[in-house]
Amino acid sequence: MLTNAALESYARHTKRRLAYVRYKAAGVWRMAEIDRCEYPEGEPGKLNVWLVLEPPVSNGVDAVSIDGVQLIDTAGAVFLETEEAILMDARQEGVLYRISFEFKESLEGEVV
Repeated sequence: MLTNAALESYARHTKRRLAYVRYKAAGVWRMAEIDRCEYPEGEPGKLNVWLVLEPPVSNGVDAVSIDGVQLIDTAGAVFLETEEAILMDARQEGVLYRISFEFKESLEGEVV
């Protein structure tokens, strides 16, 4: 059985691999920094990654759609990719977005 320390190690290693975020807003991929990462107290192996996704300059458009989010690793490769359908008011300062990783031991599919 993995210890809590081992699970925390997986979460910390993942954090070190993350470099920045890309998100698709109004059909264009944009880069942003990771706002913060946290390890929730009492939840070993969990990592929350917080992002602030800002709308592009509105040019008279009232709403902007965020259609996808990617976490990019330190080698420049896509680490995580997800499709989204977030509609935001173009006058908003941004959207606070959280991605959670939870590492745990599983015996499912174990080959004996």
